[in-house]
Amino acid sequence: MPVLNNKKHESFAHLVAKGDLPEDAYITVGYSKKGARQAAHKLLQRTDIIERKNEIESAIAEKVVEKTAIDEARVIEELSHSALFDIRSMFDEEGNMIPIHKLPENVTRAIASIDVQTTWQGKGEEAEPVTTKKIKFVCKKSSLELIGKNLKMWTEKQEITGKDGEPIENKWTVEFVNATPESK
Repeated sequence: MPVLNNKKHESFAHLVAKGDLPEDAYITVGYSKKGARQAAHKLLQRTDIIERKNEIESAIAEKVVEKTAIDEARVIEELSHSALFDIRSMFDEEGNMIPIHKLPENVTRAIASIDVQTTWQGKGEEAEPVTTKKIKFVCKKSSLELIGKNLKMWTEKQEITGKDGEPIENKWTVEFVNATPESK
């Protein structure tokens, strides 16, 4: 459905679709507070507004699903950030650590936590703050193992044997039963 011609109706449909109370949406778009509840109810009876509101709600729901969807590809992508992370990408040419807000996304996704501590070095007025940053990364080995399992690069096999490593013996017992019907 196309955008509604009446801009207030379009805005009203958006606000109600996003969860605002119809009365509040009615006032927000510029209508009078007086009789807002009844007037908002009347607007919600209009077919064009109902259809537009439903369309907006569907679009919002799709975006939420897209945003929160976790599928195999996304998990593998996330694992690859920590599995293939190169620590050199955290530093500039002079060996200084790049500020966190300037790090590439693949680097920040490999970081599990950052602990920043400030201590004072020296005494009195000559004391200077010294900042220590401890960065913990997601376990590279675990990420590689999970990717490898997903790609079936190796399979775990278990060998089952009998007593003292001997083959397992299969014993079969066959019993024959008279299968002729009884006569009466």
